[in-house]
Amino acid sequence: MFEKYYNEQPVVSTTLINAINNNKLSHAYIFEINNYVNYLDYIYQFVKYIVCPNAKDENHNEEECPICAAINSNNYVELKFIDTDLLQIKKEQLIELQREFKTKPIEGNKKIYIILNAEKLNSSSANTILKFLEEPEEGIIAILITPSRYMVMDTILSRCQIIAFSKIGKSNYDIVKKVFLDFYNESSMSVEIEDEIKSLISKSITFARMLDDRKKDTILFYSDKFGDVLGSREQVIKLFSILNVLYYDVLKYKIGTSIQYFNGYEEDIKYLANLNTVDELINKIQEVTDFNKKIKYNVNINLAIDKFIINLGGK
Repeated sequence: MFEKYYNEQPVVSTTLINAINNNKLSHAYIFEINNYVNYLDYIYQFVKYIVCPNAKDENHNEEECPICAAINSNNYVELKFIDTDLLQIKKEQLIELQREFKTKPIEGNKKIYIILNAEKLNSSSANTILKFLEEPEEGIIAILITPSRYMVMDTILSRCQIIAFSKIGKSNYDIVKKVFLDFYNESSMSVEIEDEIKSLISKSITFARMLDDRKKDTILFYSDKFGDVLGSREQVIKLFSILNVLYYDVLKYKIGTSIQYFNGYEEDIKYLANLNTVDELINKIQEVTDFNKKIKYNVNINLAIDKFIINLGGK
């Protein structure tokens, strides 16, 4: 059922299908749209893949399947959809959701709720749903949708797994340009800024290769090679944000699709792809994502990096 979207979203599809097949679904997801037009259709396909026992069958006919047909017509009892035309999602909408989800599923073993425009969760409505996210009951899955993760409150963001759709039509989108647009508040890129970005890209690749080559022993060497970066929390955030994009492109290469950002670094991409399985790359993406959440707060940079290396290189 993912086939018609796979070419558009190969990384997201591989990540979600592996999670379902390995029974490792998260209790809460944030889907970052990134201007992907078919995001809602895709998410509904994801829901069908979770709840329909026949979804994995190549010959499965959605029109003849009562579960898929009910989802398509918004009549599936265990799926709730929350949206608003107002500036904020009302607290009352979430209280009603919690009330409905206290009962056990009637159809299947999963209850799923989708919140469109999760950035509209204000402090009051967010507090209402936080406990729902912190202490999820078995069989309940939250799907929050937003144009950008950076628009969502940190208290919500930290409790969800982030799934970022790829920007369609950006296959030649250079990593230098991406980093510049993401981190530099300048109207144009100077030679100095471009050199700084290229240095960070080189360091991110070196760090990734070192992790694969030296494993947990990377702890003994990284401070010498990256000392100029470690003194600045901002630089560390940039380095690991580049690392996150790097692993995404390695994963895309690994599953046989075109890399999106690291054009010109094909040899490094190939090297890293040969040393990692798809599951290992997905795990690395998640570890980098978790690191990026933590490092924005007042945590010790070196200790955070040490823990990151142990989590990945110590296995």
